[in-house]
Amino acid sequence: MPLNVSDVELPKDFSIVEAALDRPGVARHLAAVSQFVAAGNGELSLEEVKPLLRIVLNSVSRLYDPLCRRQATVLWNSIVGRGGKACHEGCLAVLTAAVKKVGKPQSFVVLFSWSCKLASVAALVEGANLEGAGLKKLIHLQCSLVGRVAALEDEKLLQGSFAKAGPLFTKYPDYFTKFVDELPEFKDATELAGALHLITMQCLKKGNAEAAAAAKPKVIKCYTTSLLATTQGKDGKKASRELTLAFRGLMQSLSHDDFGALFPEMVRILRRTPEMYYTSIALSIRHLQIDPSRYLEQIAPTICEHVTKEQYREQTIELVMALLVQCSETSAVLELGSGVHKALSGKGTQGLLKTWQEKIGPLSCLHKILTVSKGKGILPLVDESFPTVVSLTEKENNEQAKCAGLRLLGSCMRRGEAVSAALLKEVAKQTEHNAVEVRRAALSAVREGMMQQNVHEACASLAPALVKVVQTATKKPLFRGNGAMAFRVLLMLAKADDAANNALNEAKLWAVVLSGESPLLALVGGGEGSAGAEATQEELLALVEVLEEVLQEQPAVLA
Repeated sequence: MPLNVSDVELPKDFSIVEAALDRPGVARHLAAVSQFVAAGNGELSLEEVKPLLRIVLNSVSRLYDPLCRRQATVLWNSIVGRGGKACHEGCLAVLTAAVKKVGKPQSFVVLFSWSCKLASVAALVEGANLEGAGLKKLIHLQCSLVGRVAALEDEKLLQGSFAKAGPLFTKYPDYFTKFVDELPEFKDATELAGALHLITMQCLKKGNAEAAAAAKPKVIKCYTTSLLATTQGKDGKKASRELTLAFRGLMQSLSHDDFGALFPEMVRILRRTPEMYYTSIALSIRHLQIDPSRYLEQIAPTICEHVTKEQYREQTIELVMALLVQCSETSAVLELGSGVHKALSGKGTQGLLKTWQEKIGPLSCLHKILTVSKGKGILPLVDESFPTVVSLTEKENNEQAKCAGLRLLGSCMRRGEAVSAALLKEVAKQTEHNAVEVRRAALSAVREGMMQQNVHEACASLAPALVKVVQTATKKPLFRGNGAMAFRVLLMLAKADDAANNALNEAKLWAVVLSGESPLLALVGGGEGSAGAEATQEELLALVEVLEEVLQEQPAVLA
């Protein structure tokens, strides 16, 4: 049964309230206690403090409830407001214990707001009760709480935490300075991450230029000692995502002078222990506010070397993507692409690439460069790569390498001018390959080549092969994704050539899309794609474009 608050006489019946916290109506119980504390005057006695803090601690598990959270916060503020030295030390102990009792992300934000209240009353005013070791413990606790919130990667919760700390730092600048000075003392990664988030968010606030200028050298030094240096030696460990994200505010604030001084060390670490640092450096570069184009020359040799190594391939391409998104100077990207092409063609420092595993990385990297870089200044790379990729794709027997080659070939055809009907016909032959991934890559390459309008009429002879792929999709589920991609290319041909349009109509392919049991529509909603698994994004996009064509351009078919 719920506790009848009117029957309780406080402080005599504190134990009754404690026992009732696990019953319905806990918010009313907390409200009654809050009223009792608020109605009193002067410091709470030790006999009152102990049961009150136990009530607060036991209410922590219910912070997910908005009513309980509100009443527990009111009670906490009342206790802190009337507390003396023993009470405030007890409050700090309660917060430390409470961290282990909460399970909901929102609860960490609430506890952090409580810690800010404790700091403002017990640590930052004249005659503070928390000094020395007590204040240091409070700072570490606050950083731990923010670090736990940051680990959830929920920006709204993180900003909610800083909304409590920001005014505190602004009102008490010395308190912010203590966090900065404490950076070398953090040994726990979660505490360090929390401190960095608090410091960098305060530095990025408008009007804090002076504090930011004073803190930046210390945060940069922390980056080198706490992240870069820890990847080295026999006991080196991989740079964590949690800590890397904690330095994102630093990366956002770096000037060219700052980054220019730091980048050589970042490259050195990448060369020495790439497996420890690749993911971290890519994530860091994504948060830069400056254009890193001028630094590509320093890192290009490392990229060209690692992109041929299977164990670093994916991470190297991830780094290249991060750089491409941030770089605006096409000439620098062109130089990087040329270096990757030299590695692919056997003219790099690695010499001739002998295995298919070595070729996949450069092929995929060049494909990303030609896809992401939109400027015309990248076109010389197309001309440079075209002969190499045509020859390599034709001769390569490994399916994975052939797929990478076909996708790069598609990018070259879309960006360049050396597209011929004969080349497209050769690529289209791969639509008969046994491997579903090769068929998918070939169809994608044909479509990219067809983006050049001048080849449409000359490629009308591709229609029968594409019709065959769509017809096969009606019989074999493994071809459904291929069927959608082939249909999309066939529609491009049909618009430019009457013969291709006739082939489409004679084969009655519209029924493949419009019938109630359409094999292509089965791709939607997790149907089987080309590989007998869920359809890929590429296949679904092809199907969407086909349906748009049906709805917008072919109303007669629907009649």
